Amino acid sequence: MFKHWAPRSQREPARPVTPSVNSMLLFWRLDGARGTALTCELCKTEAGLELRCGHGGDVLRSERVAGVAIAQALATKWKAEVLAKGSVADLPAA
Repeated sequence: MFKHWAPRSQREPARPVTPSVNSMLLFWRLDGARGTALTCELCKTEAGLELRCGHGGDVLRSERVAGVAIAQALATKWKAEVLAKGSVADLPAA
């Protein structure tokens, strides 16, 4: 019998897909209005390098990048955009 045709009580529970993500380099941290740090970091994923911006584990913005230099330039651009909106303060990266 096909699993998707089996009664719900007989189906195996769905397994969440959790892609492998390793943080490689933190470019910046900003103190948000809610008191949570907004971070921008370069991550290595199964798909390659990705620049991620978010807070508390939530990714708000991400983009695949070809290398560290491109990630640095994009991180600088994103930081300027966030600072231009106001209500954040720069924090030490470490």
